[in-house]
Amino acid sequence: MKNLDLKIVLKRVGAYMIDIIITICLATLITTIPVFNKKYQKYQDKYQEYTQIYTDYTNIKNLLSSSYEDSEISEEEYNKLLEYNLYKNIFSSYYEDSKITKDEYDDILEDINKTYTNTAKEYNYELQKLGITNSLITLITTLVYFGIIQCLLKGSTLGKKIMSLKVVSANDKKITIFNYLLRSLIINNVLLNGINLIFLSYTSKEIFLQCDNIISLLVSIIEAITIYLVITRPDHRGLHDLLCNTKVIDTKEKTKYKDKYEEELYTRENPDDDYKVIDLKVGNSNGYLVAIYKPEKVRLISTKEFNVGGKGERIITMCERYGGSVCINGGGFQDSGYGSDIPIGVVIQDGEITWGADTADTTRDNIIGLTKDGKLKLMTNATANEALKANINDAMVFGPFLIVNGKPLEIVGDPWGYAPRVAIGQTKSGIILFLVVDGENYINGASLQDMVDVLTRYGAYNAANLDGGQSSSLSINGKLYNNPPAAAKKQGGRYVVTGWGLIK
Repeated sequence: MKNLDLKIVLKRVGAYMIDIIITICLATLITTIPVFNKKYQKYQDKYQEYTQIYTDYTNIKNLLSSSYEDSEISEEEYNKLLEYNLYKNIFSSYYEDSKITKDEYDDILEDINKTYTNTAKEYNYELQKLGITNSLITLITTLVYFGIIQCLLKGSTLGKKIMSLKVVSANDKKITIFNYLLRSLIINNVLLNGINLIFLSYTSKEIFLQCDNIISLLVSIIEAITIYLVITRPDHRGLHDLLCNTKVIDTKEKTKYKDKYEEELYTRENPDDDYKVIDLKVGNSNGYLVAIYKPEKVRLISTKEFNVGGKGERIITMCERYGGSVCINGGGFQDSGYGSDIPIGVVIQDGEITWGADTADTTRDNIIGLTKDGKLKLMTNATANEALKANINDAMVFGPFLIVNGKPLEIVGDPWGYAPRVAIGQTKSGIILFLVVDGENYINGASLQDMVDVLTRYGAYNAANLDGGQSSSLSINGKLYNNPPAAAKKQGGRYVVTGWGLIK
């Protein structure tokens, strides 16, 4: 994947400045409406007073400096200094003979600075008290703009659109409204400033001022960390990006992929698509690779009931009943010629053992499982209870494992020959892979090595072989997508007992 150029940092700064100006303008507009802010005029009056105090402070320092050029202060100059009532007592205590020593001059300046600082603190506190509504409106506006609106616009704001930027997922999972809101809370210091408002509203001035100093320090630290990460990290992800699993991309910059297979896997027409189907040649037959970008939505599906004398279900029917959009068959079953509803090995669904509970501590198998957040786990010689302890939410038994932690299976010879095959895998970034290959048993299809090669090519980090042959089935939107063996095709796909599905 690509390492972004430093220019994106400058574009992000530009986008952020545009967005901040927009939010400030919106918040300011809202605060001027009397129905939203009844203390607006009082705040403005107090702010004018504060502005005048700062102006007086600047003027008196300049006047004092110019008056002291000859180490003397004339009566006229002295009277001008006395016009500034806030500092009147300071001059009267030092001025006796129209001459001021260097030490006295420094003391006067120090007293002026102290007086202004203390007065400014008082005004700042009063302004913040009067401006609680202003601050609250600003925080809400910021949260709505960077959180809700950015979510509705699928990662864009006006600033980002102008700069051709977009917020996308860093792990190919869907960015939820929670992610956008959390991102806004961090990058815009909404959370810390919100806490500050609580202290301002419900504590004494002394406690608030202490809290204000601490929060100001924390804000500075967070901003410094974020800036450092954005500049130094190859992917330019700040603290808010790391915590929310997001990144900012340049929509005009073409992504650089290591090869055509990675490009094929990661590019899709709509960034919000749940899956993508890649038609390809595997072995001497047609194959279908389904890339699922939302692994947390993949679940084990099964026939209605186990061991009731039935023949299982076709994947199409099973998938539709679970509300799935893409499904494949899964584990093995006791075969009576047309299928059965008796699984071979343990079955775990939604964190519960639905088959094999009586031997959950004794029977060991090669377990293919998924955690609730969509991580594929392959457990060798494991019991059902060990799988549950490993946070596996859905599981079944089959094999062999084709790729384990990036290491492909070493295949000697051609133990199983060519046949229709099915496999499940997952890339290191989290994309779930369904691989289905057409064929006829012992005539055409794919070998295990073919399956390993294809899955490795498309970046599988873990992968396992599933039940193939007559059972090979790929259902997409209620239709059989693959071309199963003739005997199974006649009945719209073989009746099986378990499968894996992308559940809506």
